[in-house]
Amino acid sequence: MQSDRSHPQPGVSNVANLILDMPRKWQKVNRVTGIALTKERFQFIFLHAHDLQDVLDKGMQTFNDCGLAIERWVEKPPPGYLQYVSIWVKISNIPVNHYTKPAITDLGGLIGHVELVAFDPEKSQRQDYVRVKIRIEVTKPLKKSRVLNLSGGDQTTIYFFYEKVQKRCTYFQILPHAKERCPLLVNLHNRQVTQISSNHLSQSSKSDPILSEGDPLFGVLQEDQVGINPISGCPRIAPEI
Repeated sequence: MQSDRSHPQPGVSNVANLILDMPRKWQKVNRVTGIALTKERFQFIFLHAHDLQDVLDKGMQTFNDCGLAIERWVEKPPPGYLQYVSIWVKISNIPVNHYTKPAITDLGGLIGHVELVAFDPEKSQRQDYVRVKIRIEVTKPLKKSRVLNLSGGDQTTIYFFYEKVQKRCTYFQILPHAKERCPLLVNLHNRQVTQISSNHLSQSSKSDPILSEGDPLFGVLQEDQVGINPISGCPRIAPEI
């Protein structure tokens, strides 16, 4: 079985802790061997097939409150390998006439591929939600609710609660990272800074020329070699020069 950390934290100690702690968490000490392939990817080898299946059946796995994408190892990984996680989701505020397995399956399908619906119409429903195991792509936003159109023009809001998902990006609502380490926000910030710098350069290029015919540097330097650097805010040429 291979695993990919959805929220990597580089460091030998973190790798070692994960390799040691996961078998304890699974209660499979001495029955599974862990191997650190990289700082973000690991492989666990089980002595017994039923132990492996038991871990896979648990769905979403976490380490230090961060998600792990886990798949059964294959020699030639298919497209999307380690890009999905199976998560138990509690779906609530379901209209009473939608309390059927097909309807609940359709509701779960709004956020991913439904693998299992823990609902038996022949038994009493004591909770105000239904648990559904859903396979979700880790790079897509986790929807917390969806508006459901009902017959007669009415609407209601269906809510989704993702079990075992302690950390996710609160800005984009995706699994691989928390907001404070969001690479998408970093890229967005970098694009904004680049745009601001481009605007400053564009404005400076449209301003009045700095070098006049009477300036001793006229004809020696170009306009973009004098004046204030819009990025640093400092003069391009030292005053003493």
